[in-house]
Amino acid sequence: MELKNIYIQKVEEQLTEWTMEIENLEERAGQAVAQARITYLKKVDDLKAKQNAAQVTLKSLKEASEESWEDLKIGYEKLQQDIRKSIENAHTSIK
Repeated sequence: MELKNIYIQKVEEQLTEWTMEIENLEERAGQAVAQARITYLKKVDDLKAKQNAAQVTLKSLKEASEESWEDLKIGYEKLQQDIRKSIENAHTSIK
């Protein structure tokens, strides 16, 4: 049970960090010229949707039994990689 709780805390911290990064990207996108702004805001919306999926997974992790949380952890880690890659891509394109 302790390992699960530590993992959940790690996920919560990651979600907080992503929130700050997404807000920063959204602010930067808002400063772009019109056409670029549309593209950037779409990237931000995509990131928010992925973050929402991570929050749903976090809720499932919290409710999961000791036996089943490991499977959810694997799914979350794949989602985590996708979000990190998307954030890096957004940082690269939103200058």
